[in-house]
Amino acid sequence: MSSPVLLLLIATSLGIFGGENMAVGRVITVPEVKCRNSPGFIYQKIGKSNVCFFFSRTGNNFTNAKLDCEGKGARLTVVNMQRKRQVLDRKPDTWIALEDRQTEGKYIWHDGTEQTARQRRDFSCYGQPDNWNDAEDCLHASKWCSAPRNINDGSCAESFEYLCEKVG
Repeated sequence: MSSPVLLLLIATSLGIFGGENMAVGRVITVPEVKCRNSPGFIYQKIGKSNVCFFFSRTGNNFTNAKLDCEGKGARLTVVNMQRKRQVLDRKPDTWIALEDRQTEGKYIWHDGTEQTARQRRDFSCYGQPDNWNDAEDCLHASKWCSAPRNINDGSCAESFEYLCEKVG
């Protein structure tokens, strides 16, 4: 039996095809099914990536936000493209997966890549990051800056909501 047919049979027997999805004739993707099986996560297709997002409803410091995401099998979101940054529009201050705690001024995403000059130029609040008072090493989407340039640095001890992601 071919794998697409087997997948269809399994999905049908699990009740994955049904309700609103059968009414519109939409086929649910495997990443979308995985997202639905992760409580609190929502599916979104961003570019070529399948992403499951979890928006916290409470605040936490940066380290605990990171640990909570990891406990959910996810990470803080890596905002390395405009479509991901737009997910944060009209949200309260929200931790993202970017920090310079290892080396001041060298911003590393939690996927191990360094923030590019273009990302900094296109996404950062004007004049940011500034490491104000030598105490700002963790980055967040800020409600005080205008989108699309709303990424700001802050104290890692501040309590903000956070955005987790699973990428597939």
